[in-house]
Amino acid sequence: MLNNKKSVQEERLKVKDGILYYDGKCIGESQERRGFSKYYFDDEPLGRGANGITFSVTHKILNVKQVIKIYFPKEGEDQISLKAREEAGKNANTLLSGAIAVIFDAGEYNYPCKLWYSIMENVPSYWTIKQWRANREKYFPSIKNKFDIKSEDCQISIYASLNLAAGFLKTVITLYENNIIHGDLNPGNILWIFDTDTVDEEMRRLSLCASRLGELKPFCVRLIDMGASKANDAKQSGMIRDSWKLYEHMKSFLFPIFVDQKIKFSDWFYFELSEATECQEFGVEKIICVSKNEKIYLISPQELAGDFFRLICVLTLAFGYIANQPTEEERSINLNTTEGQEFYVLMFEENIQNAINVFSFDSMLVLHKLSKLSSCGKWINWENVWNSYPLNRINIIHYLEVESFQ
Repeated sequence: MLNNKKSVQEERLKVKDGILYYDGKCIGESQERRGFSKYYFDDEPLGRGANGITFSVTHKILNVKQVIKIYFPKEGEDQISLKAREEAGKNANTLLSGAIAVIFDAGEYNYPCKLWYSIMENVPSYWTIKQWRANREKYFPSIKNKFDIKSEDCQISIYASLNLAAGFLKTVITLYENNIIHGDLNPGNILWIFDTDTVDEEMRRLSLCASRLGELKPFCVRLIDMGASKANDAKQSGMIRDSWKLYEHMKSFLFPIFVDQKIKFSDWFYFELSEATECQEFGVEKIICVSKNEKIYLISPQELAGDFFRLICVLTLAFGYIANQPTEEERSINLNTTEGQEFYVLMFEENIQNAINVFSFDSMLVLHKLSKLSSCGKWINWENVWNSYPLNRINIIHYLEVESFQ
């Protein structure tokens, strides 16, 4: 079962003065030959997955950040090299270098216990999504209160949320177009790579972006620690996990919109969140599905990722219009033909070809891929989206009536 609970062996791992210990003994080839001698370990792990635990480390000579994953043999396994090699090979695919932190080295240590490790390429300054969730209220305190589009702090926070979500989806879609399921999209396995050297510098850069609300330029996001869904031939379980985690992350990215509102994030969609107990073994709380004639049909993560990206694009355009209109009356913002057509295309058309000026080249490349993911916006309840504050200020009803989207 996939979860973030520490295994017995993981509990025995401790970092002291930058050195990794197991039961108080320094990990290495032997008692005399210490392992990981080139690296300084951060005190706490980045995350835990179905097949191991990841740490952020600093190369002592190069002074660059890297990621090391530790694998332990499970009960009854004599050796873990084959499974770990297969998973490492999946992470070392250079075709995915724009989406993952690629593995460039791997090895095995036998003291004081048997373990296998892989080392991922150096990454510059970053936050995991787990760290972003834990700290964003510190930098955007207004998001604890009701969503107020007139607030500059609110505008900056939603700009960051939309472009971070777009960067995450862009990266996941890169995997899917290469027929790769991640299988372990936990918050600790998603890195937001900064354009600056420190967190504070990145937040100061974002503080100047209120005027850019309405532009879509996905932030740089990399994935680490891809799950063993392909290595152990459990692709179906990986797909179920990816679908659930995609939903969880999108709910978290967009949560400021729903603070102190009657409508919930789940109201924006036509699919169901099922409590199917038979899927608990896959490490998910619920499954994303639709039910018909007493049967449950799973929704693929590929479709979800595509429809979620459509949603992010629509929200980006909408907030750009709303932020520049002082009126608060419902349906008071009228669209010209070109503006309305852009919304219609993003919501409903399977093949999106024409460029949208406020979207970056990277964003348009993703939109061009959506037809390959079978995405056509059908899982999004667009009527509920447009009835939510402050989106209800835009007069979009005509374009919704044109399309039967169920």
